[in-house]
Amino acid sequence: MQWTLANHFPPTRSRVRKAVLLPDQNVLVLGGFKEESKDPTSTNKWGYMNLSDLYNPLTNSWRRLANMNIQREYHAISILVPDGRVIVVGGEGASRNEPQKSMIEAFYPPYLFRGVRPELSNFNKPTFGLGENIRFEVHKTNALSKVVLLSHAVMTHFMNSGTSRFLELDFTQNGNLVSAKLPNDPVLLMSGWYMLFGLVDDIPSVAQIVKIEADKLVSSNQSLIAINNKIQISPNPTTLEYGVKIEMNLSKGGRVKFILQDVLGKKVQEFSFMEMGSGNRMFSLPLNGLSAGVFFLSTWINEEAIGTEKIVIKQ
Repeated sequence: MQWTLANHFPPTRSRVRKAVLLPDQNVLVLGGFKEESKDPTSTNKWGYMNLSDLYNPLTNSWRRLANMNIQREYHAISILVPDGRVIVVGGEGASRNEPQKSMIEAFYPPYLFRGVRPELSNFNKPTFGLGENIRFEVHKTNALSKVVLLSHAVMTHFMNSGTSRFLELDFTQNGNLVSAKLPNDPVLLMSGWYMLFGLVDDIPSVAQIVKIEADKLVSSNQSLIAINNKIQISPNPTTLEYGVKIEMNLSKGGRVKFILQDVLGKKVQEFSFMEMGSGNRMFSLPLNGLSAGVFFLSTWINEEAIGTEKIVIKQ
């Protein structure tokens, strides 16, 4: 995994922090401060532009769209809302001197003009744990092409307030009944509020708001789950020298596995034990060769994920 520089799309601009990920996987880039003095693009007296550009990461190409009504820079905020529009407000005044009255405007991306949008309804519930199925009905289409889970996020400055997740879910469709499977990896799917879109090609539905509780994990093999899901980790925070000890009560024997991942989801260590019976168990995990930082330790029994805990390692 590595970063690469994508195609440039003039004019060169700075203070652009309104890059919004859309449900069709394109990125909408708004406004900014013009850095090229010879470029003819109009600005206000502070050098802010009102450009709206669409970046396609699959083709590494740009497309210029309709201008915003107001020139804005990075003090603005932007947010994708469930109906598929992008709301923008702020960033109109001089640097560090916002006007008393900020003007709000809504952008309609191209996918809102391309055809009939699928409609989602009758969701089985509003809150889900890892590994669960989200079931719902779909209308105005015979076949969805994608089911996308997109985290809520507000963009401003250099920050994204959300969990920054775009997940294409595995799903099945039988008539108008759809069942979409959530992943069971809490690093991939973090707790929080998400928008679930159904798409036909690149035309999204209005999103359904769902809540994900990553500390709740559904397993298909309940007899192997630690009793009451009680997994005690100590000490936490810990040190490289001491490691961690894990205490759990097994309802049945089997292979117990612990996987340690960094904050990017990369596996850095794995520990495996074979337990022949039920009852209370204590496991000691050394943390040799790691650096101080935040990690996530997931527990598995016979390849069934039980839960994940955050571990802080100090120097």
